[in-house]
Amino acid sequence: MNGPSLQTAAQARHRMMSSLAEWMPDGVKVMLLPGQNHVTVGSVFVPETLRGQGLFRRVMKDVLAEADRSGVPLGLEVDIGQSYPDLDDPDVVMPEAEDAPNYWLVAYYRGMGFEETGEWGDHGPLMSRSPTPRPALDGAGPVPR
Repeated sequence: MNGPSLQTAAQARHRMMSSLAEWMPDGVKVMLLPGQNHVTVGSVFVPETLRGQGLFRRVMKDVLAEADRSGVPLGLEVDIGQSYPDLDDPDVVMPEAEDAPNYWLVAYYRGMGFEETGEWGDHGPLMSRSPTPRPALDGAGPVPR
C-alpha cells in the first residue's frame, strides 16, 4: 500500500481510537495497528450481549471517516472461519474459500469500499481500502432562496 508516512498513520490511528473512546460502550474492543503507510484494522469485538445494536458498523463508520479525513489507507484480514492446512504439503487439498462459514464478510467489507488484494493471511483474504477524499466546499453552486 502506498500512502502517507508511518507518523501520519500513527496519528490517524490515535484520532480513530480517541473518537471511538468518546462513545464506545464497555466491552467493545477495537485493535488498530499503524503500518508503514496505512492503518490495519486488527480486530473489532462486540460482546454477545451488545450485538444487534449496530455497534460494529458504527465503529467501522468512525474508522473509515477518520481514514478519509487523514488520507490514510486501511487494511484488514477477513477471518473467514476456516483454518488452512500447511500449503507446503503436496498431499493437502485446499478447501474452497467460498465454502467457509464467514466468507460472506468479504462482501460486507466490499460494501465499505475494501477490495481484495489477492493475498492471503493466516485466516483469510487480505483487503485494503484507499481513502475517499471529500469534495471541498468552495462556495460554487446555486444560492439557496
